[in-house]
Amino acid sequence: MKNVRILELTAATIYLMDISDFEYVNFLHALNSEEKTHVNTIKSEQKKKEYTAIRWMKTNLFGSKPIRYATDGSPTIDETSFISISHTTKYACLGVSKSHKIGIDIEAITSRAVKVQHKYCNENETRLFDTSNDFDMTLLWSLKEAIYKFSDRQQLLFLTDILIQQKTPEIIAHVKFEHSMVTVKLGYELIDNHVLTYTITAPN
Repeated sequence: MKNVRILELTAATIYLMDISDFEYVNFLHALNSEEKTHVNTIKSEQKKKEYTAIRWMKTNLFGSKPIRYATDGSPTIDETSFISISHTTKYACLGVSKSHKIGIDIEAITSRAVKVQHKYCNENETRLFDTSNDFDMTLLWSLKEAIYKFSDRQQLLFLTDILIQQKTPEIIAHVKFEHSMVTVKLGYELIDNHVLTYTITAPN
């Protein structure tokens, strides 16, 4: 796919498209009739770009199959693939895995994550991440967003239910569900002034 950066993981692929100069009207031909109708209901030009870019990448991978959303808001494509979606004003990202659930998130690195850290950064994480550093706090927030999507958007609290236990040599998190605790391995890429995070698999 032209203008799409591809990140190959062990058992998943992430497609990253720069949409800062994306003319969405030039890509509408790739959308199915239902998707074209939906674009016309979106008022925000930025949201139209994000929606169209994701559907254009989806069409190149899966054809005209529509993206559906479960009651919890998580996206699905068909019974053979797991997907995850994220976007900023500059990038649209689509994560795909044939073998396991995946959660991805992309965030612009800003001071906002530092200012609201009390909402998601617990005491143990203050020893792993520099709470005054824009990159560290954006990374921590993004890791938790990726886990939230990986977990099918269940009612998880970022502060107490999604816990980053280890930052190096690999990122390990514990996720508290109502009746269980799950361990998740994650990775990230630094792209321009953005951080892209993704779940890998639960480590052995």
